[in-house]
Amino acid sequence: MYLSSLISEEKKTPRGIPIDDIETVPAEELLPRHFRHGYPTVKMITRRYAGNLTELPNDITYADLCDAVLSLPDGKALVIHQMPFWDKSQVFRSPKKVVGSIRLNTPQRFRRLGKEMNLNTSSMSINQAKQSQILPYTVIENATLDFEEDYRGIGWWGPTKHMHRTVFWDALVEGFKYYELFGDRIKLRHQNIDPSYTAESLSRAEREYEITLHPVPSTLEDGWFFIEWLDMRGKCGCEDSSFREKGATRKPESVSERWHEYHKYTGGEVIFCRHLVAMYKEAVEYSRSHKDAKNILLDPFPEPTGILNPWWTLKNRVIVVDERDGKKYRRVLDKTELDVLLGRTTAYDGLDRMWLYPEPDPALNAYLQRSAGK
Repeated sequence: MYLSSLISEEKKTPRGIPIDDIETVPAEELLPRHFRHGYPTVKMITRRYAGNLTELPNDITYADLCDAVLSLPDGKALVIHQMPFWDKSQVFRSPKKVVGSIRLNTPQRFRRLGKEMNLNTSSMSINQAKQSQILPYTVIENATLDFEEDYRGIGWWGPTKHMHRTVFWDALVEGFKYYELFGDRIKLRHQNIDPSYTAESLSRAEREYEITLHPVPSTLEDGWFFIEWLDMRGKCGCEDSSFREKGATRKPESVSERWHEYHKYTGGEVIFCRHLVAMYKEAVEYSRSHKDAKNILLDPFPEPTGILNPWWTLKNRVIVVDERDGKKYRRVLDKTELDVLLGRTTAYDGLDRMWLYPEPDPALNAYLQRSAGK
């Protein structure tokens, strides 16, 4: 292991088990640490791990960095020097000539316009989706990721209007933890093919988001659930989803060259935030425990397993040393860097070790078995 050359050998935490006191501290005390970005602060990390900060070299490779994150022993934290978390020389070439090219040299630009792991292509038609019987977990089983590449999350296109969807890596983890720890704060408004809930903000006191989804995959007839899960759209007013909505109600020509600063794809883009992920999992549970509810056949959001440990490490036990104007500054990872490193770690250790797709509804399994037997 890479870290063995930098620190003494200690008992390691098994992969997939959140470290430190994540499982022992009461849920109400976990609230600020899990869901408010920038917490804990550098001062808190330094104080907590005084004498146990392992500084990584300037020229560390991505493979060694991923290994260091995965194998960090309990009671220790990492100090990493600023590195190219993503290739800042990348250029997003807009299909609209008026926009031209945009360099992905800031966290905001990469988060909006960077690469994601796509489950299908923009050219997929309704008939192709049905004939291929596209399901997220079957695509993932055959997917390969390169840990030298930059991925902001998972994405796919809906075949009806060819609009793109993206869910960031951190939204998948934090959405699942929200549902697992604070599911009672997600309140049902109504549930049918367009479920609607309210969810408390876990980072801002006394704020509540109204969340809706449409359509959910629930129609077995003629295989329409293949289209429904791809076409699913969500709406939430939180920070992670709102950057796409700044120009969403305007026509492209009315915002001219600023349009593609908010929309990577010509058809726009749906961002699934942690609240939408948590709400979806709550909606699935409700649909399968209430006979009067529309049965949700499929959950397209993978649940974190092995990625929990590196997520907790990156959020709570990593300090970044920035060098600017001849001076050194210490800070925590920003959200874009966190997503890129979660993507790299996923690619390094394997999708099957990091994530697990929930079991589909038995009715969907029966449909697929009947279809395979034809």
